[in-house]
Amino acid sequence: MDRSWIKEGNRLSAEYTNGVNNFIDFAMLNSDNRRSLRCPCKNCCNLDFHTPEQIKVHLLKVGFLESYVVWTRHGEIEKPTSYRSSESPFLHEQRETEDMLGDIYEQLGNNSNRFRELVEDSEKPLYSGSNHSKLSGLMLLFNIKGKFGLSDQGFTALLEALSTLFPADNCIPKSMYEAKKVMKVLGLDYQKIHACRNDCILFHKQYTDLEKCPTCGESRWKEKKNGAISSAHRIPTKVLWYFPPIPRFKRMFQSPKTAENMTWHANHRIKDGKLRHPADSPAWHHIDKMWPNFSEESRNLRLALSSDGVNPHSSMSSSYSCWPVQMVIYNLPPWLTMKRKFMMLSLLISGPKQPGNDLDVYLEPLIDDLKTLWDDGVDVYDAFKNETFKMRAVLMWTISDFPAYGNLSGCTVKGYFACPVCGPKTSSTWLKCSKKCVYMSHRRFLPSDHKFRDLKKVFNNKVEREGPPETLTGQDVLKIVEEIDYFNLHEKMIDDGGEMPVQFGTSAAIPCPKKQSEEAMTRRSQYIADLLGVGLVGQITLIPYNSGDHWVLVAIDIAFGNVYYLDSLGDIPPFDLQVIVDQLSALLERNELYYVLIGCVCMSMLAHLISKLTISI
Repeated sequence: MDRSWIKEGNRLSAEYTNGVNNFIDFAMLNSDNRRSLRCPCKNCCNLDFHTPEQIKVHLLKVGFLESYVVWTRHGEIEKPTSYRSSESPFLHEQRETEDMLGDIYEQLGNNSNRFRELVEDSEKPLYSGSNHSKLSGLMLLFNIKGKFGLSDQGFTALLEALSTLFPADNCIPKSMYEAKKVMKVLGLDYQKIHACRNDCILFHKQYTDLEKCPTCGESRWKEKKNGAISSAHRIPTKVLWYFPPIPRFKRMFQSPKTAENMTWHANHRIKDGKLRHPADSPAWHHIDKMWPNFSEESRNLRLALSSDGVNPHSSMSSSYSCWPVQMVIYNLPPWLTMKRKFMMLSLLISGPKQPGNDLDVYLEPLIDDLKTLWDDGVDVYDAFKNETFKMRAVLMWTISDFPAYGNLSGCTVKGYFACPVCGPKTSSTWLKCSKKCVYMSHRRFLPSDHKFRDLKKVFNNKVEREGPPETLTGQDVLKIVEEIDYFNLHEKMIDDGGEMPVQFGTSAAIPCPKKQSEEAMTRRSQYIADLLGVGLVGQITLIPYNSGDHWVLVAIDIAFGNVYYLDSLGDIPPFDLQVIVDQLSALLERNELYYVLIGCVCMSMLAHLISKLTISI
């Protein structure tokens, strides 16, 4: 039966009307309940039941679901194919192997020896009379290893057992190492980039040949217990594993089926105004509007980036954490986007500590490739259309939990201003006993006449009359950042006689909200005095202020007379911090000291943060 009328654009034509009538008759003939049938219009999608008259109106008004060609929901039985391949399984696998070798020929470039060895392995039988070649057999075993999570030792034991079970003339590798040497040619390259142990820089580009970090001065290599570094076997302190995405994108288009799926969002998606795919989102349409040259090519990639910390040792211990960064491709159909074979690992940041706010340092090589894909594009062969085109890509979204979102974007996600959307207009309250911030003004997002706004007892014992704050745009955030400059936050606190109320160095100079022993307060005062007593001129000195979970770090720039501070709650410095700064001002005989807010960072290791801020001017 000809069903081309389903895609007829003119729903008032005689061809389309006759097709709808024939469908109604067919559905009623094959249904037990003729009063209620599934409606195959573009809105109902065979999910809702209606009368035949209502279905006819829907089909004439909205249109027939174009992908519903075989009417299985209305009694039609899909005919099984009677085609039976005349090829043997071995010939079929051999042809697939040859196609794969053709795909990677361009990747191997001028290395003809590697390609010749690969061809020999694809033609050499695993043993006399075997239907598998050495290459196809190893591919099958590696698939089993990946599917069931076999360890390297377990895989070596399997190879050894198969070697003894197969005939004596078998050519199966005896170990995991030998098998990887054969399969290495099929894989895609990766880069191991050394990193500073304090996450300051990556040792690549202009820093490739450095032995020490130019920021913190730490060695690039691990030291022995005696502090020496082995010259023969030097081990980097931290390594970034980078898997370049461009070769992987190219290989995806070398598969005709995958290349066809990469244009699914443009050629096969139902476009009825409903949110069925990321292509229906406002962000997708915004890119189409802003950069029409990019959207004209449906094969251009729309990407997302996801990152989070994982423990590779399959335990709940938090002593070790590594961070994978994955790429998601949204050109694909929804049922393929999140499949394992299309989730692309781009970065693997080694532990044991998480990168925190220095995550952007490790993203540098990936950002360089993404900029190349956006600005210039790369030439890619499309196996489905048998043509070469210029492929470009855009990073549309990031997928993270809230802490990782703060690390990735640089937004404050804790403290008084923890909402990245509300920004400085975030409504928060500090609980003194619990020592945490809570956010109780969420009712302001409700409609102005909502009954919850008048309820007091079940909320914060207040009536809510405020409206929602305006959402910060990119321009608003940029303006706020540009206004962070030298400014005077507090006036000097001195007594009537112009003298400081407490002399620096005494225990009273460092008051603390929590009760502490006199010995602890004296030890804390002596620590600050020791910091100030070494190299005052031309350096930044750090003053730690710590009371429970709330910490403030103060950096005094002696050369320029500035006071930099970082507050874990993002609030103004507490009263006792002002006293310390005033005493430093008197001690250094300066008339003016300016506060400069340089960030709101929460790190548990004080020594780590001190090492990042203590620099020479």
